[in-house]
Amino acid sequence: MIFGLLMLAGAGAQPATDLVRSDETGLSGAMIATQFAHIKLWFAAKLGNWRLAAYELDQLETGLAEASKRFPQTQEPVARQLAALRNSIEARDVAAFTKAYTELTNGCNACHRSEGRDFIAVQIPLVSPFTDQSFADQVAEGRTLAHTVCGTCHVVPDRTNASPGAGLLRRALRRWPVGHRLPKRACVNYWRRTTAASGQTRPCRIHD
Repeated sequence: MIFGLLMLAGAGAQPATDLVRSDETGLSGAMIATQFAHIKLWFAAKLGNWRLAAYELDQLETGLAEASKRFPQTQEPVARQLAALRNSIEARDVAAFTKAYTELTNGCNACHRSEGRDFIAVQIPLVSPFTDQSFADQVAEGRTLAHTVCGTCHVVPDRTNASPGAGLLRRALRRWPVGHRLPKRACVNYWRRTTAASGQTRPCRIHD
């Protein structure tokens, strides 16, 4: 689908008909990158990967800033919509994000119409074309798994690279046999995910 978009974008730069002229603004490439960031931003926020959402918002803001240079009348509304998105991401507020994202999307379409590009209509994405990228926050998922499963007998800290409290090991051993399949798998997955940045793998000491 990505390659299809690129091909369509390239075709759109050619005078296919007398009614649709080639891109006179020079924004075609920047708008393709902006559209990709627009898609990624949606899925990152919807899956609760707020750090990725903030990153993609930065990419989106860069592309829209380029467009605003060519169309100064869009600077104020775009800045307001981007600020609302940033606030929702910082607050990790899905409802506020959805509202701000929808308003930005509508604003993009209004700009297209005002510049005679009403045939370019963007929408909230239905599926992700980026099948090679996971938008979920895997570290957060690992911690949720640890709290749900390991938390029945462990103190599970939220900080990265933390070890289970030694004081609860005896209680955990009474509750679960050493090497019990489900807790062991959960602990191993948790430590793999939460220590991925340092390249370490530290399963729970009960299962060493």
